[in-house]
Amino acid sequence: MIQSFLILGDPEKSRDETIILLKSFESTFAANSPDITIVAPVKNTTSIDQVRQIKGHINQKPVSLPYKFIIFENAHTLNKEAQNALLKTLEEPPPNAIIIMESTDRSFFLPTILSRVALVWAKKQTAKISNPIPFTNLNTESLLGEIGSIDNPKNWLDSQMIILFRELEDGLSGKSQLNVAQITSTIENCKEAKKMIDANVNPKFVLANLALQA
Repeated sequence: MIQSFLILGDPEKSRDETIILLKSFESTFAANSPDITIVAPVKNTTSIDQVRQIKGHINQKPVSLPYKFIIFENAHTLNKEAQNALLKTLEEPPPNAIIIMESTDRSFFLPTILSRVALVWAKKQTAKISNPIPFTNLNTESLLGEIGSIDNPKNWLDSQMIILFRELEDGLSGKSQLNVAQITSTIENCKEAKKMIDANVNPKFVLANLALQA
């Protein structure tokens, strides 16, 4: 199950997307909920101390919701030290925890952060996705052909993760009969592919391997 998300868009739209995301986990957003912790910047910075404070809270059992939710408002204000401190938690959250980061721009984040989260664009920005068809709908030969023409593998992976996440939302809400477990596994494979590219593995090799897993 995917537990770490980065929602991109203006603050109002990002919060709307957060509320939708909580609904997909059978939860309702309420700022005073004991199971929802909102981390807001102090003097335009979210510090390493704030990250350390949430670690104790995130390991507690939920009181009334199925999960503990940690929501970082204006997550682009996380300084470098805070982002590094958050890495392990993003990669391996406790089973009962969901981490949501809201931001206006992914360029503020370390590559290691971006490789550990599922990117979600607020609905107003979904038009940025150039290919509305998930790569899992293509046969292996067609997909390998498409991979050969990809100029920016990481951007392509991000777009595919957004498309797949939308399908996952539909599956969790009962709007479609899609295989939720398969979609979740594919998104995780995309995240691993991003990590391999960050580790300087040949991007074309990484994407070809991803195609063979689809």
